[in-house]
Amino acid sequence: SSRRRHTRLLWVTGVLTCALPIWASNLMFSQLTRYKSLSFWRSHPTLTFDTADQSYGTWTIFAVCHLPASQASSFFAKEFVSRAAFTSFVREAQQNALYDTGIQAPENSRLLTLVTCDRSRYGKEGRLLVLAFCSSEL
Repeated sequence: SSRRRHTRLLWVTGVLTCALPIWASNLMFSQLTRYKSLSFWRSHPTLTFDTADQSYGTWTIFAVCHLPASQASSFFAKEFVSRAAFTSFVREAQQNALYDTGIQAPENSRLLTLVTCDRSRYGKEGRLLVLAFCSSEL
């Protein structure tokens, strides 16, 4: 069976979520697990996000979380109905972060959540999330 290699992008007001099937995750997102290390983040605090069709610019990572799937899903595509909802989302991400980046996502910025499986914690339910804001738009 052939497997299509594509990235599924979900846009709503506020958050872009990028999730891949496990087979693609191992190929395309394997470097994300390096963000579990504070020293790696210090060396790589930004990323560029491009697909075959479009460049989404430069993003600054403000939180890295390792959560069970049931909790991780709260960081997927979101629509922020108020400034308070945005602030709450960012605060929750930072409270669940593996380490303190000291970075605050500016209000009204676009957010990106990159998600991959990571079984080193929570077994098959483990998810690693890298959350960033679009710094090329500032």
